[in-house]
Amino acid sequence: MFARAMESDKAQALGSLGVRLCLQNRHEDSRTVLNAALMLSPDDIELLNNLAVVFDRDGRTEQAIQTVECSLALSNTQPDSWIFLGNMKQKQGDLAGAATAFESAISLDATSALAWQGLGLVRQQQHEFAVAIECLRNCIRLNHVTAPILSVLGQLFYSTGQFEKSRDACEAAVSDDPQNPVYRRMLREMRFVCDMIDGSSIEVAINAYLIDHAGFTIEQDAEDLLHKSFALLSSYGYTDAARVVAEKRLALFPHSASAAYFVHAIRGDETLARSPDQYIIESFDKMAEHFDDHLTHALGYNIPQKLSNALIGFIAPGTGLDILDAGCGTGLCGPHLRPITASLTGVDLSQKMLEQARQKGIYDSLVCSELTSFLTIAPARFDLIIAADLVIYFGDLVPLAAGMALSLKPGGWVAFSTEVAESSGWRLLSSGRFAHDPAYIRSIFNEEFIECLCQETTVRLEAVRAVPGNIFVFRRR
Repeated sequence: MFARAMESDKAQALGSLGVRLCLQNRHEDSRTVLNAALMLSPDDIELLNNLAVVFDRDGRTEQAIQTVECSLALSNTQPDSWIFLGNMKQKQGDLAGAATAFESAISLDATSALAWQGLGLVRQQQHEFAVAIECLRNCIRLNHVTAPILSVLGQLFYSTGQFEKSRDACEAAVSDDPQNPVYRRMLREMRFVCDMIDGSSIEVAINAYLIDHAGFTIEQDAEDLLHKSFALLSSYGYTDAARVVAEKRLALFPHSASAAYFVHAIRGDETLARSPDQYIIESFDKMAEHFDDHLTHALGYNIPQKLSNALIGFIAPGTGLDILDAGCGTGLCGPHLRPITASLTGVDLSQKMLEQARQKGIYDSLVCSELTSFLTIAPARFDLIIAADLVIYFGDLVPLAAGMALSLKPGGWVAFSTEVAESSGWRLLSSGRFAHDPAYIRSIFNEEFIECLCQETTVRLEAVRAVPGNIFVFRRR
């Protein structure tokens, strides 16, 4: 008994020393001392938790997780340890594991604001926005109100189209941290959007936005504001407000191809048969650097994987095909195509998107060209043409289908995605994309192709709603 008591006293003394060393950022020494303490008292939960903290501070997330899990295996009634584990899992990118850990903490202590905060941030990353909002509201009910929480709440309301609530949350964040430039910008944007919904003067609203933006000219800032606001308002069905914004943007920036195009789009112009080349170049050059992250994470886009999976049923792995990735963009399809590729060519209008694709080192050839023109100079060259999110920039598909038929070898394949039109034929949406009735697709392609697959799918998220679409696979007659 006396010997065990002495060992326990030594372990506690070493534990205290380990904590002090950690606070001095002497992480290696701290780990050594805490491990020595654990050799004397291996089931000491506090020692394990402190060692986990040292691992975290030293950037060793996996070891931190393993250590705190050992602590929780000894006693699973530790809310703070569950919160720590949730933070580590989130840092590691294991969102499901993080959510489970935070929920475990909440089940033990529903008054833990940090657990609710952690769960809210994870649910935001998982795009479960309504749940995330409720979690952060619980933080506020528990009097855990900080500018960062209010800011995230503002973003969540923004993402769900609750613009007045977003504005109010941003106002509270700015009130708590008035010098924060990010919060101030968010507030100005939400005030502008709310003013447009309320029918206020757009000139007054623009001036109010710019007044807190010293050093920025209209050319530097207002076009971005109008572009983002138009996308937001049109996505959530505020058509009249979106039209006012689109027309003002064109008036201020008459040489902008995208400004002109979106005026046509919001007016529902039925005379445009495809998106203008200059609009495509201007828009995608601008977003190239951040395109992959925005599309795959923010919008839940996975059409390249879906097209690849659709082809598995028709083309055996290891088959060496000459493939054209039509509208290849940054090359999101490329990795999925290599297993069936002899040669892989990518074509796109945006040079900056092609630069991103080139960095992936996947394509044998990358060509900056308008697609239908490119198809006419390469007769019977390809075994497969894949087009992820390309058809949505064409209304009339006759030229595209003819070009694909010309460029494919007999028996060659074409696979592409579409957005579904609510009416027959095709129509230009306020997003600037074209939607197509599946019957129209068939009427165009069935002359030169045999339909092999038409599969309903979700193309992306827009205004927190799933955008319905189709995956088509045709084979050249």
